[in-house]
Amino acid sequence: MENIDSSIKDELVKVHQTLFSSNNPEAAILHLSVLCLKFIDILFSIIGKKRPSDNLNECIKEAEKLNLLPNEMSLYLHVIRVLSNKIRPDSLKINITREDAELAPGAFIRVIKWYYNSP
Repeated sequence: MENIDSSIKDELVKVHQTLFSSNNPEAAILHLSVLCLKFIDILFSIIGKKRPSDNLNECIKEAEKLNLLPNEMSLYLHVIRVLSNKIRPDSLKINITREDAELAPGAFIRVIKWYYNSP
């Protein structure tokens, strides 16, 4: 992951610390959701545009529509989006566990590796 944007690397370290040192899965997932939006900003900057909104679902769909993000990679971002949405009190049907939160960084890293290793 040597050619990955340093600010993304720094934020991933913070997510890891939040999840494992602070044992705060909800905060880790919410942090990753914000990091997903930062990644979406990078994607849209390729074509000289800004992301359409702060709504991650809308941004993912628009990135797919513009062929900035393949469907296979958008699925990983949707995992983070769905988990972060479940943290809101009005939608929480399950308790977010550390195991749930441990899925999210791997999903994000997969997308980042795809992006930075694409030709």
